Amino acid sequence: MKRKLLCAFTITAALGLPVWAADHAESPAVTADPAADIADVFLFRPDPAVNKLVAAMTFAGRPSSAAGGVRIDGPVMRCDPNVLYVFNIDNNSDGRLDARPNIRVMARLARNGNGQCGVRIEGVPGMSGPVVGREGQVITDTGSGLRAFAGLVEDPFFFDSQGFGATLATFAASGQNGQLMFQNNRDSFGGRNLSGIVFEMDLNAAAGGNALANPVMNFFGETFRFPGTMP
Repeated sequence: MKRKLLCAFTITAALGLPVWAADHAESPAVTADPAADIADVFLFRPDPAVNKLVAAMTFAGRPSSAAGGVRIDGPVMRCDPNVLYVFNIDNNSDGRLDARPNIRVMARLARNGNGQCGVRIEGVPGMSGPVVGREGQVITDTGSGLRAFAGLVEDPFFFDSQGFGATLATFAASGQNGQLMFQNNRDSFGGRNLSGIVFEMDLNAAAGGNALANPVMNFFGETFRFPGTMP
């Protein structure tokens, strides 16, 4: 079994203050297995008036230097039945934040005999049970109304790598004081297809019963490759 982990971060669930982690550039051995190569994990509260969190994981990414406004990762969703995608939630319901998940949401992808990709997601806080559906379609859990999606997405991570390089160059040239050269309309990760898994969950259920009493949680993503041929 091969395991890939994107490091944990902390989120204040009740207030909805997210912290992001990025993992786009990898060693050759990791990038050789794009279906198991996590790009980012996200956790956010879409609306303070709605008792929901949204979790997402993107994978099969490329370094920003390979971008440039052209969709380079192709039109095909990475759909590998030998990879398990795990979303870990370490909430404070047991009185401790120890990076040991209290909740684990698991997703698998596979193609049917017609080559159509499907997803199964189970363990989502607040959902009435596992959800199963087609790639590229919004799946709704009939018991809770919570939704899920798996399919191609444009890379949501935003960063101006050209501006970062230019900023470093100004510091190197001056020897002391540099100048910020970032532009908020220049996204080095834009225009690229990634494979993604996204789902809604109940805020209180994710927090272990009461988000106001337990407003802080750790959230991190993992992939596991089981025996099988790498793509």
